[in-house]
Amino acid sequence: MPPQLALLLAAVFMVWLLRRERKSREALSGVLWLPITWAFIIGSRPLSEWLQGSEPGLETAPINYLEGSPLDRTVYFLLIVAGLLVLFGRRERLAGIVWQNKWLFLFYLYLFLSITWSDYSYVSFKRLIKDFGNVIMALVVLSEIHPYQAVRSVLLRSAYLLIPLSVVAIKYFPDVGRYYDRWAHTAYFSGVAGDKNLLGMALFVCGLFLFNEFLDSRKGPDAERLRAGIPLMVLIMMAFWLLMKAYSVTAIVCTILGAVILYVLKRGGRQRLVISISIAAVLGLFTFSVLDFGALLGGLLGRDVTLTGRTEIWRILLDEKINPLLGTGFYSFWLGSRIDKLSEQYHFTLNEAHNGYLETYLNSGIVGLALLVLVLAFSLRARWRELGIGTPAAPFYVSFLIATVLYNISEATFNRLSIIWFTFMIVILANHEHPAVQEEKTVRTAAIPARSLLRT
Repeated sequence: MPPQLALLLAAVFMVWLLRRERKSREALSGVLWLPITWAFIIGSRPLSEWLQGSEPGLETAPINYLEGSPLDRTVYFLLIVAGLLVLFGRRERLAGIVWQNKWLFLFYLYLFLSITWSDYSYVSFKRLIKDFGNVIMALVVLSEIHPYQAVRSVLLRSAYLLIPLSVVAIKYFPDVGRYYDRWAHTAYFSGVAGDKNLLGMALFVCGLFLFNEFLDSRKGPDAERLRAGIPLMVLIMMAFWLLMKAYSVTAIVCTILGAVILYVLKRGGRQRLVISISIAAVLGLFTFSVLDFGALLGGLLGRDVTLTGRTEIWRILLDEKINPLLGTGFYSFWLGSRIDKLSEQYHFTLNEAHNGYLETYLNSGIVGLALLVLVLAFSLRARWRELGIGTPAAPFYVSFLIATVLYNISEATFNRLSIIWFTFMIVILANHEHPAVQEEKTVRTAAIPARSLLRT
């Protein structure tokens, strides 16, 4: 098939999906295209890379790594300003969300303070503003009158764009969707993303949410189930094909794990999940400590037991002399001469820890890491409570949280311009005290017989 024809067919398919989705949620406002645009950019590539046609997988030059692209800076700035204007008009809806997420905003307050002890305060400040754009866009989504419908719309539309375009890029536009590692003499598949790991992150988010929607689509009448389920199944198969092509093992494992947790929560509830996790933990400890299955598992996944050299990188980074309590300042560890020194023994530029917790420690110290852990703990507790009251979004939120916590063992996605962190902000901020959830609780309470209410 000619590449232009394949791109045209993909465009027709995407337009059909977007129109179909828009008709099902007409009550949502058009400003949702702000977070959708944000999600597409951070889930694929910055606008400057699209316009300049840079090859995926290429390392960023040191000068550009510090200064960034003026075009990208302008685009992010305009999106953030537009998001702030939307939130200003909805400020009465934000009070409850902000108050119920005190730990998250305390975490960001600390990150802003950490700029003051960074050796590159201006660069750190610019990066933190862009990172806080994830929070602003998440609040734009959640300040809609129907917040969970808005979440569904943003994640679905993002999947409708990222997945078909990645398939077309890999199959018909190899200069865009593939790249070659001249050191390892290996071809990699990136789709519309910057590299295979970034594609894996996008597929993790989109694939898990598509599976959530597919499970929900099974609840209606037969005709409606077919009408809703077939397009979702096509996209899920595309996402699976892309995962196999990208072969980002972290993304594959966490997507499967998240899907299993999601299925258990949809079908069996919290008790079955607790039992399943307990059995898995016992079996895991037995096999890895007694039977030494670590090497076997690594072989099955195509990895060595050092997670493709990650454990060696972690050892080197932990030996670095930094302030253990406060770190080097937000996103400052990989700036200056340190990046050259750490990259000397590698054939590539080492510019991340490949571990979200270690990355947070290096940049924000023990204080920042402790605040992040508190954010994770309180968010998981809130989402877990939502399972008890039957909130429709809770199964996806819990499965995504657990899978993302594990994702950051071998990849760094915290405080990054990545679609995982953006979705993470949505999941954290969408707390159970939101008015939409209160309305659900009111409806559930009204359905309880008066005699039962008197007994309670």
